[in-house]
Amino acid sequence: MNTIRAVLYYLSVTVVTITHALLSLTIGPFLPFKQRHWFITLWCRMNIALLKFFCGVNYRVSGLENMPKGNGVVLCNHQSSWETFYLHLLFKPQTTVLKESLIRIPLFGHSLKLLEPIIIDREQKIKALKQIVSQGKEKLDQGSWIVIYPEGTRIDPGQPSEYSSGGALLATKTAYPITPVVHNAGEFCPAKRLKKTAGTIDVVIGPQILTEGRKAKEVTIEVEQWIRENYARISTQK
Repeated sequence: MNTIRAVLYYLSVTVVTITHALLSLTIGPFLPFKQRHWFITLWCRMNIALLKFFCGVNYRVSGLENMPKGNGVVLCNHQSSWETFYLHLLFKPQTTVLKESLIRIPLFGHSLKLLEPIIIDREQKIKALKQIVSQGKEKLDQGSWIVIYPEGTRIDPGQPSEYSSGGALLATKTAYPITPVVHNAGEFCPAKRLKKTAGTIDVVIGPQILTEGRKAKEVTIEVEQWIRENYARISTQK
């Protein structure tokens, strides 16, 4: 039954995605950036709602009192596609750092480009870091949030990962604060798998981390430690 529910979810998401992508390409180019972001959040909301309806995956959020009034850099662990949907609803307007291959996906990639993401080639690390800092500063100064997944790719729960300093470097170079976020979405919606497990995803928003005058490596270590400690607290895989 779980497999049938997952298949129905993916079929419905495929229809919604194709329809939304076609509308985005038709209407999106004529909308200001903030309205484009609002338009993409409709797609994110539908994804989350369909996942709950077909697969019984819900979520709860703690730490909303830590949400800052102004924008900044968000650093979050990466386990699933779910968090990419939800963070678009939580931090808006938003600019995301994306790997180049995502933009090549027909329809979907063209729609993503309308959100003016920072597109990087992960194989060219020095160039990617320069792009994150230069383009990220421009977006931050325009009032956008910058969301970065420092692990660089989706990591299965409990698996070791290495944190990149790109997000912390952007924050320290621009003196914008970091808002750390942790979740356990991969325990219910694992990456690159059909299986979905009914349950409630926990999302935790941490206190702001000030970055002015600090070293990127030092800040990265602090963020990683906070994410790992809080993930151990919310993980269902005890």
